[in-house]
Amino acid sequence: MFYTAAVTEMSDVGTEMQCVNYVTDSTNVSILTVGANSVVHYGIPEQPTVEHEAPTPVLCIVHKPVGPIMSARRRSRDPDPEADCRLLVGVKHDVTSNEFMTLTFSENLSNGIVGTDINDPSHQYLIDVTSISTVSSEDHSERPSRCQYCPLLPDQSQITLTRNICGFWLRFFGPATIFDVSLGLRVAKLRNDETFPKTPEDTTTDSETIELVDEVTISIETCSARRRRKNNPEKEVRDRDGEDLKTTRWKDVWIHESKERTDSSCALVPRMMGRTKRTGSLKTKVYGTILSRLETLGEEGNWAEFDYFSAQLVKTYERKDVDLYLVVVLEQAFAEYYKRNLGAAVTIAKGALKTLKKRPADNTTMLAGRTYYLLSAIYQVARKYGVAEKCMEHAQQALSDFEIGEDTGNACYNKGSLYTDIIANDSCPSDRMFDEVRESLELAICHWCKDPSGCVAHQRRAHTKLASALLVCDSQQGRARSVNPRNVEAARKSIETVRKELWQGMPKRGRCRFLLTESDLYYREKGYTLSQEKAQEARHLAEECGFKLEKDMAEQRLLNLAGCQRSIPTRTTSQLLNAVALADSTLGSSMASPQDTSSEQHS
Repeated sequence: MFYTAAVTEMSDVGTEMQCVNYVTDSTNVSILTVGANSVVHYGIPEQPTVEHEAPTPVLCIVHKPVGPIMSARRRSRDPDPEADCRLLVGVKHDVTSNEFMTLTFSENLSNGIVGTDINDPSHQYLIDVTSISTVSSEDHSERPSRCQYCPLLPDQSQITLTRNICGFWLRFFGPATIFDVSLGLRVAKLRNDETFPKTPEDTTTDSETIELVDEVTISIETCSARRRRKNNPEKEVRDRDGEDLKTTRWKDVWIHESKERTDSSCALVPRMMGRTKRTGSLKTKVYGTILSRLETLGEEGNWAEFDYFSAQLVKTYERKDVDLYLVVVLEQAFAEYYKRNLGAAVTIAKGALKTLKKRPADNTTMLAGRTYYLLSAIYQVARKYGVAEKCMEHAQQALSDFEIGEDTGNACYNKGSLYTDIIANDSCPSDRMFDEVRESLELAICHWCKDPSGCVAHQRRAHTKLASALLVCDSQQGRARSVNPRNVEAARKSIETVRKELWQGMPKRGRCRFLLTESDLYYREKGYTLSQEKAQEARHLAEECGFKLEKDMAEQRLLNLAGCQRSIPTRTTSQLLNAVALADSTLGSSMASPQDTSSEQHS
C-alpha cells in the first residue's frame, strides 16, 4: 500500500534548479485499527489510547532531471555539470514536517551517503541507490543499458548545494530508454558493544544499519547521443604539479536483458536475480567431497598431491560437467595465488570467465562471483587496489541475490581484507574505513554461520583478519603509526576466540597466519622478543609448506623487529653475570661503609 505526497515548489539558490509539484511514492503507511468493542465518536477526533510511536523519517526529492537526458558516450573521471545530471534529496523527521533535518553528510565507501544529525549525533541515516532498472527501450540493439552514479555532497561554503541537501550524480549509457531509479533511506544506531569500544575523540561513524524506513522511485528518460567529432578532445584535469586530481568513485550498474552479452568484466553479472541456490552437480556430495579435499591439500601445503589430484579432476570433468570443471580450475587458481604465482593465477581465472561465456553452466552466477573475488584477492596482493575494488564490486553484485553461505561470506571477507590492506598502506586512514573493515568481516562471519557446513575454517580466518586490521602491522607504514590501546585489547579478544573456540583442526596455512597476527599483537604490546619468536615460527612453517606469501609476510616482520632489537641495548650472558657480581660487591661495600666510618671516628 502506498500513499502519495506532493513536494511543494522549492528553489535551490546555489544551483538555480526547481522542482514543481513533483509527486513521490513512499512506503510509510499509517493504518487505524478499530476493535470490535471500540466506540467511535463521530465529529470528535478519536484520541489514540496507545503510546505515540517515534516519528518515521522520510526521504524527499528536491530536484530531479527534467526532460530527456542525452546518453553519455565518454567516461570522464569527474562529474561534468553540463553533461551529467543530478538527483537531490533531503530528509524530514516525518511526513508532516515542513523543514529538512539538520544533517552533516559524508560519503560511504559503498557509494552511499551517511547523514549525521547535528542536534543528536547518535542518530544516523544512510541514503543509497537501492536499484536501477529500465522500463522500456525503443532501441533493441545489442548495446546494454548502463548507469553510473556517485555521491554529491555539500561543501563547507555551501556553494554547490544548499544546507541539508545531498544527492547523486547520474550518468547514463546505451540506447534511448526510461530508467527507474530507487533511493532508500535507512536508519542507523551507534554500537554499544565492548568488543569495539569507542574513544572520546572518535566520531559517530561507528554505526550499524538496522532497517529500511523509506524508499522513493523516480523515472528518468534518456535519448541516444549523436556521434560528433570534437576538434579539441577533452583532456584530464591536472593540478599544478601535473598529477591527476583525485578521481571520483563512480559505481557501475548494468541493466541486462535476456540476450547474451560479450563484455569481459560484467557480462556474467545480471542486475536482477531471485534468491538462487546451487543446482545440478554442485548440489551433490561429489562437489562437497572434491572441494573439501582440494582445500585441505592446499591449506596443508601438499602441492604435489594437489597438482596431481586437480589435474585428474580436470581431465575427468572438462567435457563431462562444466560446473565441476570450473570449480577445480578455480581451486588451481587459488593454489597459484597462495604460491605467489600471481600471473598464472590471473590467467587461470580469466580463462574461467571465458569458459563461462562460451559454455552454459548451471551455476553461472555463483562461479562468476567466485572468480571475481579471487581476482580481487590477486590484485590486492599486487597492490592494484583500484582494479581489486572493481572486481570486488562485480563479485558482490553477482552474489547479491545468491543464497547466504560460503560464497557470499567470502565476498564480504574479501571486501574487509581489501580495505585492511588499504589502511595498512595509508598514512592517514579515515575512521569509516575501519568501520567498513569491521562490518564486512562481521557480516562474513554471519554468512558463514548460516552455511550448512558452518564454515569453521572461514570463521577462524575472519577473526584472524579482524585482529590484523585492528593492529595495523601489515606494512612498514602501518607499524610506524600508533594504535589505540582499546583496539589492541579488541584484537586480543579475537585472538583468544580463535585459541579457545576455533583452534581444533586448524590447517597449517591458517596456523601460519594466526602466528603472524600473534606476532603483531606482541609487537603492539612492546614484547619484541615474543613477537620475534612468533614471526620466526611462522616463517619456518611457511618455508616447510611452500607458502611464499606467508613467508614474505614473516620476513617483513622479522626485518622490522631486527631494527627494534637494535634500538634496545642488549647484553650477553657473561655481561649480565658480571653486572650482577658488580652490583653485589657495590651493595656489600655500601653496607660495610658505615662501620668503617664509625671505627675511624673512634680511633
